[in-house]
Amino acid sequence: MYTNVLEYLETNSNIENSACALSDEKAQVTYGQLKELAQRTGSFIAKQGTRTGRPIAVLIDRNVWSIVLFMGIVYSGNFYVPIDPTMPAKRIELILDTLQPVMILSAAEGKTIDEIAKWAEENKLHVCHNVTVDDLNHLQRGGRISKAAAVLGTLVQVKPIIHMDNNGKLQVIAKERGRKKSLNKIVDMAVEQSKGWENEIIMITHGDCLKDAEYVAGRVREKMGIENILINNIGTVIGSHTGPGVVAVFCMGNER
Repeated sequence: MYTNVLEYLETNSNIENSACALSDEKAQVTYGQLKELAQRTGSFIAKQGTRTGRPIAVLIDRNVWSIVLFMGIVYSGNFYVPIDPTMPAKRIELILDTLQPVMILSAAEGKTIDEIAKWAEENKLHVCHNVTVDDLNHLQRGGRISKAAAVLGTLVQVKPIIHMDNNGKLQVIAKERGRKKSLNKIVDMAVEQSKGWENEIIMITHGDCLKDAEYVAGRVREKMGIENILINNIGTVIGSHTGPGVVAVFCMGNER
């Protein structure tokens, strides 16, 4: 009697390593391959620094690779939540907002794990992050700006524009006077960055300021012509530095 799915997988990979474990119309995976791919996926998730016992959303059609992702998530010590990617964006947004997953995983149809990993490595620096904050005091508490800069900037309504550089560090690259101008600026940056790229979806995150995020979404539709927009709460790591009022736009582009 098996007590969990990983025990079943480990046992069968030892006994029937080359036997077929999963198959669909496009792919077939043996027990040995399933174990290896799942463990590699689990290791990747663990290396991201996520806590165990947390939900991880999986946006993928039900196929061989969805089971690989499920097993990998279990190996990482977390639990998976399948989400049908064909559902309306608003429905997916509501699920993610309620679930608050520590990670969202997906896979390209017909691609192997290695092909996906190669694509991610080649394109990771093309993921553009454009961020603005509403309250400078949180940046001052985190040591990113001085107290004098926070006080003076608050008085004159300066809103910093922040992006993540190629080394993964948040850098202040511009400043705008007023909230509306700063929100418009991060959209304008995304427009310039994404020239020549076909963005099928734009991601917007916010720190307890849904109306501002929806305003940005409207500007994205107007200036980029993209209707598929996913709005979600910002993650805890960035949110702890920026505080409430942060809004960020994510897109694929030429450079950060």
